[in-house]
Amino acid sequence: METQAKDCESFNRIYNANKELIFKTAMKYSDNYHVAQEITQDTFLQLYTHFNTYDMDYAVKWLLKSAKNAALNYNKKAAYEIPDENITLTSDLRESAEDTEDVIFKVIHDKEMIRLKEDILSSLYNLNERWFDAVTMVYCLERSQQEVADELGVSIEVLHSVLYRAKKWIKKNYKEQYEATKYL
Repeated sequence: METQAKDCESFNRIYNANKELIFKTAMKYSDNYHVAQEITQDTFLQLYTHFNTYDMDYAVKWLLKSAKNAALNYNKKAAYEIPDENITLTSDLRESAEDTEDVIFKVIHDKEMIRLKEDILSSLYNLNERWFDAVTMVYCLERSQQEVADELGVSIEVLHSVLYRAKKWIKKNYKEQYEATKYL
């Protein structure tokens, strides 16, 4: 018991005499108040747990060297860490890049679809104006079939027949181009 009391007294004397010096050393090498406090506590904790094995003549030198090395190791590890805000920024950038990629593909797809529609309607106009008028009014202008039939002066059944033949011709001549454009 007496030895423990002596050890505790010796430790307290070393602690009180050197805590400021060890803190300043840790602060000098880490440049972070909270990290320096942690390093100071850890350094003295190591001294306390191994107090009987150290030569007390070299305790101050050991404390200084330990605090310095702990601060340098902290800096080395901190250099490889990515702060949380950078992680969210990186993931936001990744999501933004994916969104941008999607937007680019959508723009390309839309342009190809517009070009394909123009080609189909141009060919349809050159082939059969009646088909062109029926398809344009029903599918492009989205007018009712009854209204288009009345405007063209035909029955609804005749309009259905015209639309059917026009769609069949479009599928026959433009199916491959449509399929290729669909997957852009």
